[in-house]
Amino acid sequence: MVALVPKRLPTLTLFTSGPLCSLCDVAKADLADVQKVQPFHLKLYDIRRKLGEQEDREEYERTAWRRLYQYDVPVLHYSAENTLDSLAGRKGKGGRVMKHRIDKDRLAKLVKEWTQALNQNETDAQ
Repeated sequence: MVALVPKRLPTLTLFTSGPLCSLCDVAKADLADVQKVQPFHLKLYDIRRKLGEQEDREEYERTAWRRLYQYDVPVLHYSAENTLDSLAGRKGKGGRVMKHRIDKDRLAKLVKEWTQALNQNETDAQ
């Protein structure tokens, strides 16, 4: 029996504080373990990364995330749409899922639900 691969996978964003964050390294390893069981897309967002002298929207957003999470990384977010509002949990489905540590069993269960919901919406639209 061949397992069907879902058309759409959920996207998770891990907010980190750069390469010297040992809790972030543990979270990344835990996320890799969960991905083996329940696939998903992962974006890494370094809240401390400097973009240079340019003042643009991305730097403004990074500063806002830095202020919010400077003492709480790693933080994991889910967003159903690829928008800042969804990522922040202001519109649609999304927002913070976990912080500091990854509960692998709980996350695998959530990813499975999100994957089913995303692909059910695709099926309903056709």
